[in-house]
Amino acid sequence: MRIQKEKLLIVAGVVWFIAGVNVAAIGVAALSAYSGLLLALLVLGALAVFTLFHVRIFSPSPKRSPHSAWHRAPKSE
Repeated sequence: MRIQKEKLLIVAGVVWFIAGVNVAAIGVAALSAYSGLLLALLVLGALAVFTLFHVRIFSPSPKRSPHSAWHRAPKSE
């Protein structure tokens, strides 16, 4: 059974989206038990972790990719 790469990427994206929605729902349900300063600190901590993860993991990824030279190559007319 052969699956085209584009369709496989779409399926993977949908699966990861569903997983993300489930994790977010669990997180929101867990946060509803807190209020006030503790809630604010938890939200700020989550934003800090997200920002750190983005800066350290996702931003450098395109630079390390084996296809990055192709993406940076000048476009010929």
